[in-house]
Amino acid sequence: MEKHYFEETVTAGKGKLNVVVEVGEVEVQPHDKPVIAVTAETRHIILTVHQEDNTVYVRAEVEDGWMGTFGRFLRGEHPKAKLLIHVPTDCQINAKTITGSLAIRDVTAAITTHVTTGKTHLANLGGPIYAKAVTGMVTYEGLLVDDNHRFETVTGNLQLRLTKEPNAKVDIGTTTGRVHCDFPLANQKQQRHLVGGKMKGTLGAGTGHLKARVVTGNLHLARAA
Repeated sequence: MEKHYFEETVTAGKGKLNVVVEVGEVEVQPHDKPVIAVTAETRHIILTVHQEDNTVYVRAEVEDGWMGTFGRFLRGEHPKAKLLIHVPTDCQINAKTITGSLAIRDVTAAITTHVTTGKTHLANLGGPIYAKAVTGMVTYEGLLVDDNHRFETVTGNLQLRLTKEPNAKVDIGTTTGRVHCDFPLANQKQQRHLVGGKMKGTLGAGTGHLKARVVTGNLHLARAA
């Protein structure tokens, strides 16, 4: 595995991160510097980092011409990237992985994530969230601030483990799978189908919005222990 380090200074309060990783793992966490710092290990991956107008673009793409033969996979030579990215706490993030895992925690700005195949884990975020996975599990832990949040999976479970009841109008449902909410919903409207269900209502003051959809899989709006 090759090792890399990149560092880009951004204007306080205006930094943005845009990251795309084709194969591998991405973890994003905050620090107290006006800097976006990328520490990475890669194999058969082209890693590029550059900045335009306070947006730092990070790309980890499979090398051109790489042929993933069966023998190479047996020898552990398949393409892989492992990225740890430190950002200012108020940095907006747009992150995408094709195959792999994505984790973001303790950031206060808007977050958008898209995972094609793999796991998404989000925790303690202080801004609006839009998280989508095509195939894989999506989890969130912590508080949900009074804002607009949307979570989606096509195939895979969705679990939101909240440490406190949010203030939100809730609209959650599955096409095929179970729907469960640990919190008491005011003005609750519920539809149960043979293979799926929907649930609507209000939590707390209802000043924000929480929408969650699963096509095939289970959805749980849970109270964290």
